[in-house]
Amino acid sequence: MMFKRLLWALRLGLPSSADSRPRVVAHARITKAVALNAGRCRIDGGKASIVTDPTSGGYSAFIPVVIRRTLRGPAVLHCDIDLREGSVGLCAVRPDHSFIAERVAARVGAQQLELVVPRIEELGGLLVRNALVNGRRSRVDLVSVAAAAIARDSLLLLRRERPSRRLKLPLRECRQDAAGSVDHDRVTTYASIDSASLAVIVVDVWEELNSPVYRQVTDKIADMLQRLRALGILIVHAPHDQPIHPAARPLERETVLAGEVFDTDFIATTLREAGVTHLLYMGYHSNMCLLTRSIGQLEMRKQGFHTVLVRDLSLAKETEESVDGGWFHKAAVHFVEINGGKTISAAELASALAE
Repeated sequence: MMFKRLLWALRLGLPSSADSRPRVVAHARITKAVALNAGRCRIDGGKASIVTDPTSGGYSAFIPVVIRRTLRGPAVLHCDIDLREGSVGLCAVRPDHSFIAERVAARVGAQQLELVVPRIEELGGLLVRNALVNGRRSRVDLVSVAAAAIARDSLLLLRRERPSRRLKLPLRECRQDAAGSVDHDRVTTYASIDSASLAVIVVDVWEELNSPVYRQVTDKIADMLQRLRALGILIVHAPHDQPIHPAARPLERETVLAGEVFDTDFIATTLREAGVTHLLYMGYHSNMCLLTRSIGQLEMRKQGFHTVLVRDLSLAKETEESVDGGWFHKAAVHFVEINGGKTISAAELASALAE
């Protein structure tokens, strides 16, 4: 059990049981809960009982959390909950309700969610949202909240020692002319990239998504992961607390982001300190999570990283009207290429890795 806890701590960037007896621990009293939208909540015996808004993603309650001022800097919030029904997201927020980090609970029963907070003094409270997508309510009890101080370098653990090898990648983009108009005739140029400066971001390759379309892409991702691992390239999994498909599950020394950390400055600084300058994306969904998540292409491009989407190792969230032609994915690829990002095919990437 000790070894298993240590292994998952290394993957998630959280303190292990061997070092999780922190010097400073602060317990917060739960004295108030504010219902939001169509959510309902009440305080009962020091715990908050919440019935969520039935809307998918509907924010349903805000619970103020006050941590004593002696605790500052990086910390982990230990939130004990009892999920009675459905699935909920628990999000640490600042006083203005801007997001810091979120974890999702999908398993009914008593459990503990651990939220990484880079600066605990910024914490204002917890938002509870409905994580179901079927129009039904979820029910959860927030039993207790405690904060534990941790070292900054344990927030997001990245393997620092990586082999260096030059990769010649054919990258496709849409260029702008002198007048600023987009040249819709795509241009492919070769970039020489040090493999040690590259991180592969694998987004939301979930076990539950098992249709033929998803399986086809997942199998290709599994093959590509083997090729990347053979060269010692850094791999970061971002599954947003959903079970990862067996074909794409992380190996022991690979990083798994726990939940969603919304502090993009923190994520970017950690990647830079690990020597990462280029990010290669694959997974689901290209028009949503791959683009808009905190570690997604849009946010990381704002932070100055070179981003590359593997076109056929990703797919979009489609509608009934778009699914046959994969139109949303095609639009997402085009959006990347006209906004400073680059794309590459799996075959081109495999060829570059084999050279």
